[in-house]
Amino acid sequence: TPPFSVIVIAAVLIIVVLLVMTASWLDPVLLLVTMGLAVLLNMGTNALLPSVSITTNYIVAILQMVLSLDYAIILMNRYRQEKTAERSAVEAVNAAIRRAYPSILSSSLTTLVGLLMLCMMRLKIGMDLGFVLAKGVLFCLACTFTVLPSLIILLHGLLEKYSKRTPVIPTDRLSDFVTRH
Repeated sequence: TPPFSVIVIAAVLIIVVLLVMTASWLDPVLLLVTMGLAVLLNMGTNALLPSVSITTNYIVAILQMVLSLDYAIILMNRYRQEKTAERSAVEAVNAAIRRAYPSILSSSLTTLVGLLMLCMMRLKIGMDLGFVLAKGVLFCLACTFTVLPSLIILLHGLLEKYSKRTPVIPTDRLSDFVTRH
């Protein structure tokens, strides 16, 4: 399968999961715009690194999205928990950032260290991929803490207007199984 078709299939799967599992029909748009900007910034800075292989350029965008989309999802969910009738969108976003940044930062640092370990490989692709993806995680962090909060504040009325029910996936049996075994 050519790399482009794999990227298209992965992107469609990500969009479908986001559409089903998010609390607003607009959430996937905000999440994908935020991560898409981070991917564009990362890919743009790759132009400054002529040694980056074509293979890395093919796969880095979707890997960056997969590795870092959870940062934006964590912040969005935290915003929904902080948003109450008494709180404005700005207050809720500020509280969400304060409360979400420890988990986002620890998750991203773990990912960064793992990616930088790829740079220790003897194969050139490891160094390429590790460095470019680590750089991408940093761009995702920056966009998660700047672009996403701005979009939430700008579009908070539409987020509420287009809210929807999310499915609750029963996990009782799975947790019982894990606990027993």
